[in-house]
Amino acid sequence: MPVTERMPMTIEALIKFILSVETLPIKRRKEIASALKRLVEIVGADQHSIIADPGVLRKLFASGKWHQAGISKGRWANIKSLATEALQTAGIEVHRSRANYPIAPEWDGILTKLPELVRRDLRRFAGWCSCLGIPAGEVTPQVFERYLRYCTDLMTHKDPRERWHVVRRAWNRAVEGGELPGAERIECPEAEAWCALTWAELPTSLKEDFDQFVTARTGVQLFAKAGEKSLRDITSKNYATKVRVLATCLNEAGVSASGFGNLILLLTPENVKRGLEHYVRGDNLEKAMARVSGVATAVRSMARWLYGSSRMSEDSFSKIISLCDKVVHRPKGMCTRNRERLAPFANDATARLLLDLPYQVMMRLDKVEEPKVRHAQDAQMAALLCFLQHVPVRINNVSQIDMAKHVSRQSSEAGDIWLLKWEESEVKNRVVLDHRLAVEPSALLERYRNTYRPLLLKGVPTSRLFVSQSGMAKGASALSKQLARFVERETGLKIHAHLMRHLMAYLYLKVHPGDYVTVQRILGHKSLQTTIDFYTGFEVESDFERFDDMILHIRKGVEHSGIDRL
Repeated sequence: MPVTERMPMTIEALIKFILSVETLPIKRRKEIASALKRLVEIVGADQHSIIADPGVLRKLFASGKWHQAGISKGRWANIKSLATEALQTAGIEVHRSRANYPIAPEWDGILTKLPELVRRDLRRFAGWCSCLGIPAGEVTPQVFERYLRYCTDLMTHKDPRERWHVVRRAWNRAVEGGELPGAERIECPEAEAWCALTWAELPTSLKEDFDQFVTARTGVQLFAKAGEKSLRDITSKNYATKVRVLATCLNEAGVSASGFGNLILLLTPENVKRGLEHYVRGDNLEKAMARVSGVATAVRSMARWLYGSSRMSEDSFSKIISLCDKVVHRPKGMCTRNRERLAPFANDATARLLLDLPYQVMMRLDKVEEPKVRHAQDAQMAALLCFLQHVPVRINNVSQIDMAKHVSRQSSEAGDIWLLKWEESEVKNRVVLDHRLAVEPSALLERYRNTYRPLLLKGVPTSRLFVSQSGMAKGASALSKQLARFVERETGLKIHAHLMRHLMAYLYLKVHPGDYVTVQRILGHKSLQTTIDFYTGFEVESDFERFDDMILHIRKGVEHSGIDRL
């Protein structure tokens, strides 16, 4: 098969080259060329501007919205396979997608002794080492660095670095288990994440003083002053973290942590200013302000308690409050990343794709004669997505749904409907949540509950709605992560459980601009101002459309509602 010189070529040049390869059947050449053209169309790029390289293709595969392009999962897999074949045909080295490297006898003997999961994760690495003649006894950190470069440069998989970490972790498990005598552990090359000092590394008296603050601010506060409302458990835990963060920042700035014997010694105006200044890291101002604001909020609360207990002077208290007021960041609206993730839903077809997904998945599952656990997991995600579309509550409340406690049923002419209620003690902002599901989503959830949920329970008695394979209730984090993976796999869209709240508010305001009261009621906001602050501007597009429509009607001399008021 002809091989080009190993020089960079564009997708356009690659297509021309493939069509000129006479050793390939003409039909195959056209299939490969068509796949490359379709790939470029899906990602919205130009053939002459994309370099034909495994790393570039990997990014194209990751960004390709194939569901929105109207092609099937099988066709997308075929396009990826043909694109990879095109690179190989042009002499561009590409990592094999399948683990079919020949394994050297020494490596084969080692693999057979390993646990199944470790053997599976190490097999590809063992094949790579076998091809290069590297025995297991000569594997060093330098060999793993070389393998990392190989993965990064030649893999077309979505996340080659994570695949390398899978191999590294499997290797370390084998070393720790004694299956690789004499081999050394491979450490993670990335710098360790920044961590705050633990309570054990700080004076015990500081922790005791903080516990007194929590005790004083927990429980019923009948005559609490402004800004001194009762602390919730999650807030207390958050404040404890912020105390450790401030102490750590001061310690890194040269102030010995041993001197923080209590909150008074820690929360001096000088320490607060120095600690907050040190905590500003990175180039992202939005993230930095949010970080510093969280510490400042905790400091302000503790300073109020110390001042009210006559342990802090009025001068120190005033200075600390002034410092905190300057940096406390109350963002209006959602963060930039969430706005970017909502942008595709301005397209009605994209919104319909997501809204219809639960029902499409359930229709697909209806064709399965004997559902397995994997089918039940898909049904669970379809039920979760359907639920969040109609009841966009916080994911913590969703994970806590108990069929015996939170759900009741009501009959109607069209069918049964679900009624849901959470007491104020179960809700983040202490607001009672009442929701009513329509007939269609109620029926979908009932199908999940009766047909697929029992496959996950495996005989474990529980009344929780969303359960794991062990029959235990799934946590909020697990549900949110699994939902994000499910939606991206099925549609190519990036969305998580909490973003569903913003999306449903956006879709409603797009049709009913300015109706913040309904959005407040649906989302369970205690204050209408919170809703307005968050979602003002969502209707800008429809506002301009109505304005343009009015101008158009005036120009054409057509009557327009409200024209008499001009």
